[in-house]
Amino acid sequence: MPAYLVSRAADPLLGLLTGLFAYRLWETDAKNAHLRPEGRSLYALLGRFARGEAPPRELYTGPAARV
Repeated sequence: MPAYLVSRAADPLLGLLTGLFAYRLWETDAKNAHLRPEGRSLYALLGRFARGEAPPRELYTGPAARV
């Protein structure tokens, strides 16, 4: 029988929320600012997805195309 942290249904949700929180912390950390070009934040991605927009072509060409 598998052991669960919270419950069978809540463990995947807990994992997802923990991952989103960790990414948000990384995204707002000033030490990582040079790794985050403008327009490549999680909020920008979710906003474009909600509006059905394609990402700007400049994000994948030019100086902001760093991976």
